[in-house]
Amino acid sequence: MEVLKLIRSQIRCLERFKEASSCFLAAADAGDFGGLDQFERNRASLLKGFDLFDRKITESVAQMGPGDRTPALLAEAEELLFTKSSLIQEIMGIDDRIIERISTEQLRISTEISRTQRSNSLMKRFKSGWVPESGEQLDEIL
Repeated sequence: MEVLKLIRSQIRCLERFKEASSCFLAAADAGDFGGLDQFERNRASLLKGFDLFDRKITESVAQMGPGDRTPALLAEAEELLFTKSSLIQEIMGIDDRIIERISTEQLRISTEISRTQRSNSLMKRFKSGWVPESGEQLDEIL
């Protein structure tokens, strides 16, 4: 049946989504966030595909007659929807871990920037007091 094919296609889309998320998480765990832009583009593309399948499923179900909804069809659809739901839960778990890694990296970068700014500020204060006291203004005159 068309509906079952569409649900299976949607599940394959979710499996690719999960694989992309898992690969990015592995890279993030290793401290490599360079693929974030590509991951976001890939993810957006997969979500568009998922939405397309969702619309097609809705249309297909609306066109089904009462006689088309057999117990066997409903049982198989229910099983596929359970698989789909399980995949979504797994993806959400991976997403939570990705968000955690990104937040940790943002905090690390923010701390590093703050430390660098303090260091630069201290260096400027040191130079502004040290140069006049050391007589280096004479070098400028000569």
